[in-house]
Amino acid sequence: MLTVGSVINGIDAGSGSWNSPQDICVANDLIYISDKDNNRIVVLSLDYKVVRIITTVYDNGNESLLSSPMGLAADKDYLYVADSGNARVLMLDAQNNVVLKLEKPDNALFDQNRVFQPQKVLRDKNGYFYVLSFGTYEGALLYNPDGTFLSFFGANRVTVTLSLLIEKSWQKILNKTQLSKVAKNIPQEYSSFDMDVNGFIFTCANTSTESVAQIKKLNPNGSNVWSSNINYGDNVSEWSGGTLVVSRFTDISTDDMGLVTAVDAQRGHIFQYSAQDGRILSVTANNGIQQGTFGNLAAVDCYGGNVYVLDSMKGNLTVFNPTEYGILVRNALNLFNDGQYDASYDTWKEVLKKNGNMQIAYSGIGKALVGKGEYTDAMKYFKLANDADGYSTAFEAERKIFLRENFFWILPTAVILILLFLITGAIERKRKVDYATKRYNKWKYPFYIMMHPSNGFNDLHWTKRGSFTVASVIISLWLLSSVIKKQLSAFMFNANYSSKVDMNVWTQLLAMISLVLVFVVINWAVCTLFEGKGKIKDIYIYASYSILPVVVSNFLCLGLSYVLSLGESDLINILRVVFFLWAAILLLRGLSILHEYSIKQVILSIIATVFGMAIVIFLLLLVVSLFNKVASFIVSIINEIVLHSQQ
Repeated sequence: MLTVGSVINGIDAGSGSWNSPQDICVANDLIYISDKDNNRIVVLSLDYKVVRIITTVYDNGNESLLSSPMGLAADKDYLYVADSGNARVLMLDAQNNVVLKLEKPDNALFDQNRVFQPQKVLRDKNGYFYVLSFGTYEGALLYNPDGTFLSFFGANRVTVTLSLLIEKSWQKILNKTQLSKVAKNIPQEYSSFDMDVNGFIFTCANTSTESVAQIKKLNPNGSNVWSSNINYGDNVSEWSGGTLVVSRFTDISTDDMGLVTAVDAQRGHIFQYSAQDGRILSVTANNGIQQGTFGNLAAVDCYGGNVYVLDSMKGNLTVFNPTEYGILVRNALNLFNDGQYDASYDTWKEVLKKNGNMQIAYSGIGKALVGKGEYTDAMKYFKLANDADGYSTAFEAERKIFLRENFFWILPTAVILILLFLITGAIERKRKVDYATKRYNKWKYPFYIMMHPSNGFNDLHWTKRGSFTVASVIISLWLLSSVIKKQLSAFMFNANYSSKVDMNVWTQLLAMISLVLVFVVINWAVCTLFEGKGKIKDIYIYASYSILPVVVSNFLCLGLSYVLSLGESDLINILRVVFFLWAAILLLRGLSILHEYSIKQVILSIIATVFGMAIVIFLLLLVVSLFNKVASFIVSIINEIVLHSQQ
């Protein structure tokens, strides 16, 4: 979508070499560059010639030198400078007079022992200021229009992971001296941000570890309205020194065409996304020494359809112009974001001719087809676009048409099926089958227990006819139905359909089997201590029979996923909860009868079992974690020995 237009350095512009430039802002037909190590701001015209150089500002008539200026922002009246070396943010007029100055907050919310080192600055339409300060992980500092500190805005949060829990557990056994040397887990601070014409703030994070939502779209409440399940940047996993290396976003910019541009200093890539939903549109550029490649991507800004990229290592500015394809995408995206889906139809078709992998193009065509009433074709395009919401809209409309056209045979069929079900149930009740007699059928008996838990488990307990084979078949059906539900549910309800990571079926099966076995063993151990009567085999059989409602639920939810829309997904969720509670009641009743416990006793035994399972799993994870650390230590020693032997 982008092609290299011009590459300019300070000598070309007539300002002298730029020394570690950090930010760029293009506004009012001017290009502002923060020349950090030269303690100045260079202002260029759009033909890349020096207009003026700002080294001195005037604060109440007194001259004041800039020191390591970092972030820049501008509107039609003022220039905003994060004057990092002077620990202040300046609002300057055209004559470099300080109109307003933001300084370190004198507020209990801001740690007074922390250095105030502003890196980026924004101002919204209502006059509020947003400042990113180095080392401030609580989010952006929010200032009132009069320059007084108000609060923090849009902080990241620490994601609770299994590794984090294990790490926290290790820290419990450390003393204060050891704890002082352990790195703290704090939220990732933002590296940059930008505000679009609608007031949404787009943020990015510069991190060398895998992190969901490295790019966010924050609403005025500071909540992320983009999907938090998308991994932005490169999708290729790369390891360096035992650390997963991912994109390191250093800056982000928006334009009035609905595009978000973010730059990755890790590999020198320029990513462009749709501002509406965060869909990837293009990836451009790379690290290198050739023209149009980078040493260290520092900043980006968009203006007039062009993308201006600043390289702090090379000390130059690269201007990218949109290609013919890029202009086509921009035009289609502009119509799409404006809700003119029919008008964007032909343009998206042209886009697909040039790039058949453009997901947002399929989504745009799908919405245009919905407007035309061509719902079946629309669903095909929405599926190609991984657009579940759009697919659901088209599905509902198509289902309504189908029901209206086939109502006169659907209704009688439904009535007949209901009558057959009621008649069959009445016949079964009249037969009064005695499962303790010779007519006992071990394959039907779990269904009898499912409907009559007290009688069923009592008969099972006294007749000792529980079948290990039947129990194993039920467990197998539970495993199979769980995998099938995840893999074969309808597109709208299938989280694995658009997942970038394939589900490892064998790992899932192993985890589920291990869970059952650990439950059985721990429950037997707990109940042995509290005079429970059940043996390991009996606990396994009773627990397996109790899982049957979950098996039924899995297949039922699988079928419903093909006839319900996203707006009706609550019905599936309710059914899951109901059948899960059903299984829990069966388990309580079954273990109560097996161990000859009261309800209170069996509840306490299950709580103890769950607690015991947590301890066992936790210890296993600790052992695995310790083993990995030891293995990593041994490998590092071997590498050192090999390295020294080669020198």
